Amino acid sequence: MAVAFAGAIACVALVGWMLAIPVLTSLRADLASTSVPTAIGLLLGCFSVWWITSSGALRTQRPGVPADTLNWLERVPSIVIGLTAVYVIARYAVGDPLAGELFGPTLGRVALATAISFLLFSIALLTLDFGRGGVGVTSASLGLVVTGIDLTGHVYDVQALYQVMPFTVMAVPTSLGLAALFVALLLARPDRGWLRYAFRDDDIGGVFRLVLPAVAIVPPLLAFAAMRAMESGLFEPSFGFAVLAVVTTVVLTTVVCSATAWMSHVHAALRETREALLENAQLLEVAMDIAHIGAWSASIAQDAPDASHVDLSTEAYGIFGLEKDAFDGRFDTVLALVHSGDRDVVMDANKAAFDRKRGEEPASVNYRIIRPDGEERWLRQQVRVLHDSGGQPLRIIGVVQDMTNARLVDRRLAQAQKMEAIGSLTGVWRMISITCSPSL
Repeated sequence: MAVAFAGAIACVALVGWMLAIPVLTSLRADLASTSVPTAIGLLLGCFSVWWITSSGALRTQRPGVPADTLNWLERVPSIVIGLTAVYVIARYAVGDPLAGELFGPTLGRVALATAISFLLFSIALLTLDFGRGGVGVTSASLGLVVTGIDLTGHVYDVQALYQVMPFTVMAVPTSLGLAALFVALLLARPDRGWLRYAFRDDDIGGVFRLVLPAVAIVPPLLAFAAMRAMESGLFEPSFGFAVLAVVTTVVLTTVVCSATAWMSHVHAALRETREALLENAQLLEVAMDIAHIGAWSASIAQDAPDASHVDLSTEAYGIFGLEKDAFDGRFDTVLALVHSGDRDVVMDANKAAFDRKRGEEPASVNYRIIRPDGEERWLRQQVRVLHDSGGQPLRIIGVVQDMTNARLVDRRLAQAQKMEAIGSLTGVWRMISITCSPSL
């Protein structure tokens, strides 16, 4: 939408120059006109912003097109805009009276503020996708400030704000078009810079969306209304400024109080949730301690799964016989505790967990470990893999239970049953012997 708006402004200005209709280039006869070079720059800017927002789709639709070709299509308009802006600024800097007249005096002059804005736009385009995009976002934000100052000067009729030099005035259509391009550029990468807070789905995003319009829009509107009222003679300037100060203070205070109340409510809800989670975690830890159940989780490193970092619960440290301060957090360290005869079985169970779908039973395995103190323990382990929304594995989680005592009880029970069976057979044999004795 913003790109279409800027493109429409550029096209209307060009039509105004071709048909000699000044109102199409300046909105009003007594205002500065959008020059032909400026209109062309706006169109190039529109193409550049459209391209960076659609280049990903083009790469998907045309996989055979070399990446370098697409990159150059992104950068060439930005470089052309930037170099032209530097050229215009340099001519202004040396005091050239013909500075800004790129196509001659008959097709309009590029204002110094316009050249600075185009330079910021070029820098933002070229750097928006580098690193975290900080330079690009900063450049686009500064461009918004420049165009905002120019528009404010026109709205309040303060010539010092929109006329940088005696012969350089940024036209209103130019300011609107550049502002739209800067907004479109920021919206093209909404996950970067300060604008990302406006698109958050949490309470921080809600507070940002509440505060920003009140701070950025309400004061200028109040000031404009007060100025018009004073010009019309409704009240004296001193009274008007006093009313403006009071109303602005009331509005901003109301917004701050609303945001504070909202954040207080959110903080209280978070505190209750945190306390409930802490209580549940303590109950779970006690239950796992009583049942001799521990848990471990490991991040899945695609390049080296065996080198993933492992987190152990408190009970898991006791089950494996590890000291929390001495444990290096490596998967290999835990795997080394597994009995050499069961190590392959454990690895096969971990790999089988990757093939289990959500809702299916986790992969299970019984195996032995040799603790650092040399004691052998029997463990039962169940493993499940967590995936992201795209189906890629994120973490592998295991639950281990010390089954040593249970196996010992089962072994003793089996031994007792065996002895009982032997005793029963012995009694039967003795009865048969007595029955069959010749002496009887």
